[in-house]
Amino acid sequence: NKTMFGVNFADGRIKGYPAEKVGPRIKTYYVLYVRGNREYGRNNFEDNGDGTITDHATGLIWTKADSGTGMDWKAALKYAENIELSGQVDWRLPNAKELQSIVDYTRSPDATDSAAIDPVFQTTAIKNEAGKRDFAQYWTSTSHCGRDGARAAVYVAFGRAGGFMGGRGGGPKRLLDVHGAGAQRSDPKSGDASRVPEGRGPQGDVVRIDNMVRCVRGGGTKMAATGPESVDPPPTGGGNNSSARSGGRFFERFDLDRDGMVTIEEFTGPRRRFRFFDRDGNGIVTREEAAAAPPRPGRSGSDPRSPSGTGSPKPPEARPQPPRETGNTPAARGGAGQSEKPNIIFILADDMGWTGLSVGMDGRIENSASDFYQTPRLARLGWSALARWYRR
Repeated sequence: NKTMFGVNFADGRIKGYPAEKVGPRIKTYYVLYVRGNREYGRNNFEDNGDGTITDHATGLIWTKADSGTGMDWKAALKYAENIELSGQVDWRLPNAKELQSIVDYTRSPDATDSAAIDPVFQTTAIKNEAGKRDFAQYWTSTSHCGRDGARAAVYVAFGRAGGFMGGRGGGPKRLLDVHGAGAQRSDPKSGDASRVPEGRGPQGDVVRIDNMVRCVRGGGTKMAATGPESVDPPPTGGGNNSSARSGGRFFERFDLDRDGMVTIEEFTGPRRRFRFFDRDGNGIVTREEAAAAPPRPGRSGSDPRSPSGTGSPKPPEARPQPPRETGNTPAARGGAGQSEKPNIIFILADDMGWTGLSVGMDGRIENSASDFYQTPRLARLGWSALARWYRR
């Protein structure tokens, strides 16, 4: 599809978005306009002849060559900390804005058979997941902070920003350049990419984890006095919080890439169970969503096996039976006090399409939720009803 680059200010990613009508829907976007310095963002590279490149537009000095091999985020930090080049030791991993500043959007593997960067740099070619010649994703020092903490970090794709997309009519998935060279996405900071062979998220974003490094120095940035942030997973809750324990079990089973998110592609259980946890309907369950889910039947309170949360299993109790309704009681008449028949509220909205709510109707389909209509109360009503139904 013909696409344009856009910035998603909900998560900081830069991706290719449809620029034309896709199917029956015309995609619309918000716009920020700018005026003034037309030279902003134009690089002025100089090869210093010592393995470094200076960009006089930003004052940043870059390594001419990249790491030549991929590594996880923690190893990337250590690589940058230990490198010594041109007599300098204050090299570091660039932040997202710095690394994005050297992207050349006139170049791409399909347009120029090159990486999306000025040829003054040396860029290592790779074979992508489809076996085609491509170029790597490069780590930044910027954590991708979400509701589940900072277990992912931002990278910039200097080659194809691939994703595994399904064919028409539910055909097999195939690797496509979904978002374009120069896209800015994120990967888990550690883990095993082979456990996510068809990517994650609605577009099946390729998960590599072992990304390459290009170091930077200068620009007025000083070295930090503290070490790298922890990449250990955040606690899933403890004590007698049964919802947190349930969410923890959910993640232990289904979070295959250990990125703090369970995508609908990773989930192998009943789809209604996934939808129960996926409270915003975006096809991804975070730890926060899982922990906030109501406890499953028989799992409220502390440990369901024991009154104290430990020890021997609690003997089953007989379920209290409702009194038998005879005569002229309110329940027998169908009046107040009746609890066996459901209360139903039927809401008819004329001409409201299935994408007319801000909660997604299908977590597998990105556009099943409206990005224009905001219906938080209807969404909350729906989730409240679903939670009560599930507890029954």
